[in-house]
Amino acid sequence: MQKHHLLALASLLAVSTAWAEDRPAPPAPPSFSSLDSNGDGEISSSEAANDPVLSHMFSRIDTDGSGTLSEAEFKAALSHGPGDRHGPPSFASLDTDGDGMISTSEAASDPMLSQMFDKLDANGDGVISEDEYRAPPPRR
Repeated sequence: MQKHHLLALASLLAVSTAWAEDRPAPPAPPSFSSLDSNGDGEISSSEAANDPVLSHMFSRIDTDGSGTLSEAEFKAALSHGPGDRHGPPSFASLDTDGDGMISTSEAASDPMLSQMFDKLDANGDGVISEDEYRAPPPRR
């Protein structure tokens, strides 16, 4: 059975690699300075509107709830790599022990989640449930 899974995975990787070679690479994310149009060292929600992905993720990236993005918050959001601009990692990939909760040690593997941990832990029990992970973070 495991051989069939490995064979299917290898086939899928071969097809996706061939498909990816025929497609242009996705555009690089904009730089912090290109989005900070007024040069004040922060990205406001109106400045973020120039990038649809950043605009959509703005409240999750604004980990301190200030209503603006610092360069550190922006870099933390991009630290996942180019594929993660489409959204955060799955709950299951973060719940490495499979207990249905994300602990602070599990969250440490993801810089953005680690920064946002207290904000996402809505009930303050020290872990993030799947419902808390999927809910939009509360505004301060």
